[in-house]
Amino acid sequence: MAAVPEVFWGRWQAVLNRAPAIGRIGDADVDIATYYGPYAITRLSNSALVMPKEGTAAFRLMGGEAIMTNSDGDRFATIDAGQLTMDFGKKTFATSLVVNADGDRANVVGSGIMTDKGMLYEDRSSDTIIRGYLGGANADQAGYIFKNYANPGVVVSGATSWSR
Repeated sequence: MAAVPEVFWGRWQAVLNRAPAIGRIGDADVDIATYYGPYAITRLSNSALVMPKEGTAAFRLMGGEAIMTNSDGDRFATIDAGQLTMDFGKKTFATSLVVNADGDRANVVGSGIMTDKGMLYEDRSSDTIIRGYLGGANADQAGYIFKNYANPGVVVSGATSWSR
């Protein structure tokens, strides 16, 4: 039986003539959302999350959306590849994404910390601003929103969903 989704993201503002797609953002049974750029992320208020105390985990990219901005303006982009690893003993994570828009490619790399409550934040060494959550009884779900300025002349923002 598939796990009940616990981490949700949405796009709260219209972009490139596409209406907002807020998903579960603002529903009564989720936490107050965290917003960054046009994206927001939240988690079920009664999440079944039990944070592991040790070990590592690799997550699979399940879905996402991105916007690439450069001198040509905003363009929707695809997230073609991604990695997300967690070290529960050290309470750290590392992630990377390959984002493409009309032949332009950006590598989005980030790292950060996780709190005891399963919240994800970038660390000082990260080139990417990250806000996210872990979810599921075995911390088997994750999601984050991001904004990256590391590629010269390009800003990439978006949202991702992960599972293990």
